[in-house]
Amino acid sequence: MSYEQRNEEHLFHAFALGAGGYIERDRKRKPIRLAAPNALSVSGGSGSCCLRDYEFVFRDPDKTRGSDFYMTIGEVVTEVAATELEDRWLTTGRVELINVDINGVVKADRVRGVLNSTHHKRTSLRDPKTEATISALGSEFENLTVNGIPIRLTRDEAIESHPTHEKLWKFLSGKDNAAKAFRLCHFLEESERKDDYVCDMERFNNESIFRCSIFGEVALERESKDVKSHCYSLDIKDFGRLYVGEIIVSQGSKRLNMLRFDLGCDNCGGGTGGSVDVNGETMP
Repeated sequence: MSYEQRNEEHLFHAFALGAGGYIERDRKRKPIRLAAPNALSVSGGSGSCCLRDYEFVFRDPDKTRGSDFYMTIGEVVTEVAATELEDRWLTTGRVELINVDINGVVKADRVRGVLNSTHHKRTSLRDPKTEATISALGSEFENLTVNGIPIRLTRDEAIESHPTHEKLWKFLSGKDNAAKAFRLCHFLEESERKDDYVCDMERFNNESIFRCSIFGEVALERESKDVKSHCYSLDIKDFGRLYVGEIIVSQGSKRLNMLRFDLGCDNCGGGTGGSVDVNGETMP
């Protein structure tokens, strides 16, 4: 067959995952079974995966500790797709979860995570590469609750207004009030909180890779002595920490975890629900 010479080639990358992680007890780790993992071929194409009645159960052999853990999802759908246009390459990753229940504490009727990236083609290879723009529009929750309390979520428009790592870092590094407010809402500036997990979250960021959230506010619809909110996290008694809409940003890449949980001491471990990742790279 004939071969048509190209000036530039795009290496696609995307994955979508319903749920995963691990549970640790007595220094032994048990993986949380992956739910509908899906990855895009480097050459492009598309694919979808569907899983119904997902269930993961961990039963502690020591019944005196009462530290069993379970996660159920009624339906998981993951999709990845690549499209080449005359002037750009488009990549999509999507995950949708129906009827999520994490240990009877965290519940949601629907969780949808979406990432779309755009890589522009160069007119000439002498032109510098431009960083891909990546959008999380379409990502949302329906009826997210913790201990039966509805969670109020407010989108942070800065994520979409600054769709690349370079632009978002430049914005959050600014001296104005908007940048300071963003940092305070996303564990990106030291606060007066002394909670160990808050201090760690504030330390575990740098210019090359940092975490924030697609939500500027995560709050409870009513007060609870067992659930406390801070930034985009919820500290839940006898459960651990829940991070909502967390997005990990690096050069040309974003990874979205609609739910990320960090368990307490009865059950050690952590995991995610509704995860999507896109980046990709052009050659040469």
